[in-house]
Amino acid sequence: LISLIRTAMTEMPFCEFSTLYLSRESESSLSNATWNTIWEILSRHAELRYVDNKFETPKLKHLEDRFRLVSDGSDRLEGLIKQSLAQYKLLPDEVEIAVEATGLNFRDVINALGLLKEHNSSLGLDEDVRLPFGGECVGRVVGVGTNVNTSLIGNRVVAALTVGSLASHVVARNDFCIPLPASMTIEEGAGFSTVFLTAYYGLISLADLKKGETVLVHSAAGGVGQAAIQVIKKLGGRVIATASKQKHSFLLDQGVEVVFDSRTTDFANEILEYTKGKGVDIVLNSLKGDWVDASFKSLSKGGRF
Repeated sequence: LISLIRTAMTEMPFCEFSTLYLSRESESSLSNATWNTIWEILSRHAELRYVDNKFETPKLKHLEDRFRLVSDGSDRLEGLIKQSLAQYKLLPDEVEIAVEATGLNFRDVINALGLLKEHNSSLGLDEDVRLPFGGECVGRVVGVGTNVNTSLIGNRVVAALTVGSLASHVVARNDFCIPLPASMTIEEGAGFSTVFLTAYYGLISLADLKKGETVLVHSAAGGVGQAAIQVIKKLGGRVIATASKQKHSFLLDQGVEVVFDSRTTDFANEILEYTKGKGVDIVLNSLKGDWVDASFKSLSKGGRF
């Protein structure tokens, strides 16, 4: 319910939503004065907790010099708490980075909400184990392993595949780091490596995309979808996309040929009609269930999924 309300707050800014947490003991014994205080606080804050006669609202807190963010087990986005971070002992090809900006991906959100337990089980992990938050960042090199040139210390880098980067410091493999391009802000640098590596790996390493081929990109307005569109266009491919209806014009303005609704499986027949029965050469998939079957239906003979 809380996730639904937060999504609604983002997607319907013309409405006002508030969330009030009450303990069972408090709910039946609130005075009129307390209720008046609650309404006054909710006029300034979207969320309020009233427990043990105390009012609590979300607040930013000063963090210590070395820390990482972990879940408190409450399965809430606000349930991320700081945890002291020990000094790292670097392996020969590793660097330590003082994080200035970290990229957050959908996995981090569902991880914070406690929705990765089934995935953890598939990896052989205990259901209660939380994968670390963050997986890419920008920061300055503050330590290097024995195989890494010490001249890198102090340099600002983009670090890919840095699991646990929602922290003050993180360890990365030196060969997964590149200098931050001068044209990029640290926020931009922290948010592009995961999605572009995913798009590159899927489209080039696996699908071997060729000039003139047609690619169906699902959820094209998302991070990987946006990266995929750029990779496909760079290589001279054609883009067909799916997305929710309110995002269609946004994608068409980017040069996508045609966009179909991602909320139904009708796109399969619509793509076959659009391609005169041929289908697409490649599907870059992020959907599941019946949408996977529909995606295979839209694939040409000898196509790649």
